Amino acid sequence: MPPRDHPAGGVARERWRHAQEHEAAFTARSDPRAALPLLMRWHEPAIRRVEASLPEEARIIEIGAGPICLAHIFSQGTALYTDPLMHQYHSDHAEILPPAGVVAAMGEALPCPAATFDAALCINALDHMMAPRQCLREIARVLKPGGRLILGIYTHNRLLLAVRRTLEKLLPSLGSSPHPSTYTLPEIREELGRVFDVEAAECVHRATGLLGSFHREYWVFIASRSEPEDSLG
Repeated sequence: MPPRDHPAGGVARERWRHAQEHEAAFTARSDPRAALPLLMRWHEPAIRRVEASLPEEARIIEIGAGPICLAHIFSQGTALYTDPLMHQYHSDHAEILPPAGVVAAMGEALPCPAATFDAALCINALDHMMAPRQCLREIARVLKPGGRLILGIYTHNRLLLAVRRTLEKLLPSLGSSPHPSTYTLPEIREELGRVFDVEAAECVHRATGLLGSFHREYWVFIASRSEPEDSLG
């Protein structure tokens, strides 16, 4: 078993709860619509590529949808939007949420039968979760065989991240409040490869400024479910 402070092992519930409180407070005082143009620029090419092979009546799930619910830009099918903070988003941003299909649920325990969805979207959310590996298994479980996942996530430089993880053990207050888990590019590829076949991967953003690209990048992956259903239970 991986240690609890490794991204594969997830994080303690209290650490995750702190991250959720930070996320809720940030969203409450901001206008989520301001981020939509950037999210569209980073993710729309992957969404258009995936939707080209979807049936007209496709079922789509977005995990960690936030108040933006980016899956609404798919041109066909119906979407289910899940987020553990969805009740909060109803209170703060009801005017921008989709009129239907929004559910308060953790990505680690999706309230859906197996093999339900044709496509899944998880945008800047996996590293917010308490048990990211379990979330990926849940996404694979609810996807139909051959169903495809679009994953957007920040990755970090290996050496800097090793230093950061060491410092966070000594001084937990140094941790990134909204991101309880962090990954290098090889780590997230390894995690995806446990239950998905990666079809495409693109770095769509590198941090700018002094040594910016040395710090973190934002990657968008397209992956298809590879494991048989009975191995995901």
